[in-house]
Amino acid sequence: MALTLLLSVIVVTSLLRVSTSSPIDAHLTAKTTHLFDVLYNINSNTSQIMVGKQDPYMYGVYGGHAPYWTYDYQGQKSGWMFHSSMAHDNFRNLLCDPCALTHDVPAVVGFEIQWSVGTDQEDALVYLVRNAHDKGAIVTFSYHAKNYITGHSPWISGDSGAFHSILRILPGGDHHNDFLSDLDRIANFINTRLTDSNGQHIPIIFRPWHEANGGWFWWGQNNAAQNTPDHLKRLYQTTVTYLRDTKGLHNILYAFSPDCGGADVDLYPGNEYVDIIGTDCYMLPHRTVDFFKNAMEKTMQQASNNGKIAALSETGVIQEELTNHPHFFTQEVLNSINTAPSSLKMAYMLTWANQIHGANDYSVYDPYPGHPMAQEYMNFYNDPKTFFVSDLKANYQWLYQ
Repeated sequence: MALTLLLSVIVVTSLLRVSTSSPIDAHLTAKTTHLFDVLYNINSNTSQIMVGKQDPYMYGVYGGHAPYWTYDYQGQKSGWMFHSSMAHDNFRNLLCDPCALTHDVPAVVGFEIQWSVGTDQEDALVYLVRNAHDKGAIVTFSYHAKNYITGHSPWISGDSGAFHSILRILPGGDHHNDFLSDLDRIANFINTRLTDSNGQHIPIIFRPWHEANGGWFWWGQNNAAQNTPDHLKRLYQTTVTYLRDTKGLHNILYAFSPDCGGADVDLYPGNEYVDIIGTDCYMLPHRTVDFFKNAMEKTMQQASNNGKIAALSETGVIQEELTNHPHFFTQEVLNSINTAPSSLKMAYMLTWANQIHGANDYSVYDPYPGHPMAQEYMNFYNDPKTFFVSDLKANYQWLYQ
């Protein structure tokens, strides 16, 4: 968006270093404390919301070429994926679908911590995290954990052995050590590899056990895993306590993100375990704009009630419905936030990854040059409310100190 803010506004926002709420980790690094303050201050300002994107430099559907791995879609090699050998070559000409349209960087860049750590793609992940951080973006991680009992994928469909999944990995369970071993793997990655060029730990937002009020993951409700609300709360609490207190990681803010505003009391792990209350909410064919708006308002209200930061932690319109929502960004997202009660605010939103899944299957959650919704996205980008990296740097210089 155009940087036409008044000097007085810049001065005021650059001085707002003390928030009225505190992070759950009293021993955060200075950089992570800066991150918390920026998030809290933006969350308190109805004229600002940061725009994020999952894996914008890891995957895309526009302009794929060597040395990227490319994928056919309807006979055209447009899909692409960044890989570790490119990191080893210090490849600089990075592709990014929404960046190609705006010539700017999303303020929040998401990555997945489960699928690359410990694989031959780990170096690619580290390279792109450092790249996003160096560009000035805020880094967030999702966590699609495999089932520690069955070895099955995060999705419970077809996993016949997923009974009492959470109970069996909690303290006292027969697979508790398997769970701790995986947390050790993640902690080691964060501690040893997520560092900047000066050797300082990169601040991150960690978002484990998302959409737990749904039934599609093995850590969800109302499915064959037979998890209870108490199990879900204890799982989240155990994760935070182990990473923060046992492993001594102090560069993490923790986000709790149920599906579509479902942070109900019976699932909420407690204020001492949560920095951000988010929601993962997509425009699906059976959902209305009012449903979407109500989910965001409920999330913002829950965050406000608990003194937490609010976020739309995953969102978008599935590809085959994208053209049926031609004003998704400006009307269904921005307008829903703008028309919420004045006391309700939100720090950031994050759309999911653009990816090719097969010869006739792909997902586009953000437009790119030539896409039918390119102008809609540019209108969204140019709205004074939306913040990308250029706006963060202009208004929150102390985030980069």
